[in-house]
Amino acid sequence: MAAERITVTSFGGVNEVGRNCFLYRYGDDAILVDCGEKILRHDNPNRHNPKYTRPQIGMIRSGAVKLLATFITHGHRDHLCGVQAVARYAPIYASRETARLYPLHYNWREHGDLAERLRLKTKIFDNHETIVVGPFTVRPFKVAHSTDGSYGFLI
Repeated sequence: MAAERITVTSFGGVNEVGRNCFLYRYGDDAILVDCGEKILRHDNPNRHNPKYTRPQIGMIRSGAVKLLATFITHGHRDHLCGVQAVARYAPIYASRETARLYPLHYNWREHGDLAERLRLKTKIFDNHETIVVGPFTVRPFKVAHSTDGSYGFLI
């Protein structure tokens, strides 16, 4: 019998700008790193079509994998603004600075209480904290980027 191994699947963010979303899978268990939105020009007819702007997460919706957590690297739209699609399946892990940006991306008029519901599903992590989720051990580490609270993850 072959030993289990981690596989990585991109749901976006490769050969495109935006829609960053990567599934790390070990057996039937999985974690996501980022779940972003593709930013399309205002004149693009597909700019409001989730098929073109959000990661396609059918594998999670169908139950083909068990999503244990979603880890957000930072608060830019192309890494964060699709997370509402997976929030019902597992907790979200984010830095304090990233979680503070929810109301900016999900305003009350357009999204109701979504920012608050996401905040309640979010577990705040600290630099170099060890987070164990199922078979995964995740260690966030600070990275330099154009927004505060940006992290990479050692998985």
